[in-house]
Amino acid sequence: MTQLALEQNVDAVFFITGSHSGYSRIRRYMTPEESAKFKEAKEKRLNDPSYLAARAAYVAEVPEMRKKVEEANKKLNAERKKNGLPPKVYSLTSVNAMAKELGLKWKNPPVSEPYPPAYYIEERNVEDYLKDLVEEIYDKRGGMRLP
Repeated sequence: MTQLALEQNVDAVFFITGSHSGYSRIRRYMTPEESAKFKEAKEKRLNDPSYLAARAAYVAEVPEMRKKVEEANKKLNAERKKNGLPPKVYSLTSVNAMAKELGLKWKNPPVSEPYPPAYYIEERNVEDYLKDLVEEIYDKRGGMRLP
């Protein structure tokens, strides 16, 4: 929260909380080198024949799974109606989420693009980072720094 408040360049922040555990690690942006390395790995994965084949098989199975989800949902809601319950409400309505919630198994499981890794500033370095951030925001950019 402290980082968020500082990045928004606010004049005052009031945190109302029952407790404060001090600084913890915070997520940071990738460096240009880390970003380039991830992009390279992502391109390699997206052009990998085994990934492309798995992705194509999954995409081809989606219409079939959509029908299975629809049938299972109709059956479930008929059972619920018989017991005096309202229709099932799903937390997410994608084919993947509904299939998972209904306990249906894919022949070709969903294959997603690689996600960027998360990088953190560790707890022991957070206080120094925040001091540097305050210096950058308030001192170097001409903001007013309170005593």
